[in-house]
Amino acid sequence: MYYPIVLRFLKASLLILLLLCFGGLIAPSPTITVSSHVAGPAPLRLGLTVANNTLRPGQTTKVTAQFLDGNYNPVPNDGTRM
Repeated sequence: MYYPIVLRFLKASLLILLLLCFGGLIAPSPTITVSSHVAGPAPLRLGLTVANNTLRPGQTTKVTAQFLDGNYNPVPNDGTRM
């Protein structure tokens, strides 16, 4: 035994659910733009160099990062890669 109020509520809920689902499928997804003037291969590895291997609490050290390709050769960083 179905009641008209329950059926109306179920129809409205289903309509809202379908609109939300289709709205999510149709909405444009955000795009990521990458600079078109990227020269050289993309970096695959990151080489980190630490000035002091052992630190005491409160001490600081210098950490240097280097972008490397698949053969561990340095790759220029253009600063626009994401």
